[in-house]
Amino acid sequence: MLINELHRSPAGIIESTLKLLRFALDLVSIYYSFQHNKNPNPKNVQDTGSVYSSTVDIVLYVMRVASRMNNYMCFMIDHALGRHDCISAPLRDVVVTPTVLGILQKGQQELQNLLFGAVHKTLEDWCYQAMKACENKGDEEVYI
Repeated sequence: MLINELHRSPAGIIESTLKLLRFALDLVSIYYSFQHNKNPNPKNVQDTGSVYSSTVDIVLYVMRVASRMNNYMCFMIDHALGRHDCISAPLRDVVVTPTVLGILQKGQQELQNLLFGAVHKTLEDWCYQAMKACENKGDEEVYI
């Protein structure tokens, strides 16, 4: 179904995915923007930048959706250019026109910039926070 959407109307689904990912990253960045403010209003400071925040599950879900979209886009681009390692036969009812290919490549570049930039940094920060919380604690003291 996703392949069908990506070859028939790629701009809509790519833009929606990018927008969703940016909104998820905004949830995280609210916390980071308040960290650098010298006098933040405690009522406005949310726990969204923490690995223990209430929004982590949503943010991680959106990150997984965006990563899956990137995989499908990579497949579509590689197949259209004849670079896919395993599948060289034409896909049934899927013809990637040069226009669609251009949209896919541009969208993939934007998505990968976010995934390998802000998303990666967020995941690294969360891993660091979780590891820091586990330092000098025994197995029975660490909650997963």
